[in-house]
Amino acid sequence: SRRVYQSTLVRLGAVLGNPELAHVTSEHLETGFATLWSSTSAPTWNRSIATVKSFYAFAIRQGWVTDDPTQVLERRREVVDHDRALSREQINAITTNRALSVRDRCLFKMLYETAARTEEVLRLNIEDLDLAGKRATKATPCARVSTSMKPSFTAVHPIAACASRNCTNTPLPRPA
Repeated sequence: SRRVYQSTLVRLGAVLGNPELAHVTSEHLETGFATLWSSTSAPTWNRSIATVKSFYAFAIRQGWVTDDPTQVLERRREVVDHDRALSREQINAITTNRALSVRDRCLFKMLYETAARTEEVLRLNIEDLDLAGKRATKATPCARVSTSMKPSFTAVHPIAACASRNCTNTPLPRPA
């Protein structure tokens, strides 16, 4: 946006002592970037570089300068975390947190253990549970006729306990 461009260019100009555009060198830009953005995140660093490079490309097209001092500025590698899943430790912390309601702990446990969609788990009723088979079967509004959720270990136990106690916040017995 125009505001971000202005902010970046004004800050850089102030650090460089507001020199004439034609007198700015690669060394000036390196010093200015090190002063202003050396401790910032990669996206902030890269956005600032993109702003200055864009400005200099515009200045060259306008004939204000002939050389591009931004050639020495290098982007930082941005680490993108594609792993949105919670770790086992984080799940255990959630499901054993007595400050959370039994309903919430049951929900988290079912979601983690079954890999079912949130909507599918929330639509379950006690009648849909097969406690002996440790399964839940429910007709879904989607194209599928039914969803069978089988946890890797007894995740339905807390739900059955929750239902039998009308979802009070009484601590649950630990599954065997």
